[in-house]
Amino acid sequence: MRQSIQLGARPQFLTWTTLAYLEAAYPGQARLTTIQTAQALGISDKHVRNLLSLKKFYIPNVGEPGRPSFRKVDVAAYIDGRVDKKNVGGSPTKAERIAAREAGLSVPEWRKLQEQKGGVA
Repeated sequence: MRQSIQLGARPQFLTWTTLAYLEAAYPGQARLTTIQTAQALGISDKHVRNLLSLKKFYIPNVGEPGRPSFRKVDVAAYIDGRVDKKNVGGSPTKAERIAAREAGLSVPEWRKLQEQKGGVA
């Protein structure tokens, strides 16, 4: 039976870490199941299982082969690392295309200029 845990609620105070947030959502567990990990990451558990079968999942699996589980600290570390990532590759956003056009630059040139300035305009 699947548990439904509300992970979208904001903490009462701003000093919560991701690990403390996961500890509050899943108290007393050092390891998270595939479903719990998917809920914490905001993706489907089927996607987690598919990535595991392809050996492309980004969090180390510490469970037995038939019952994968993930350490809570590894999940928190991945979330903390993912939050700071910027959109620096892939297709440009509409805002980037407009800003680059207004500056008379290509999108890669505009991105490099923004990186040198230290932020997005």
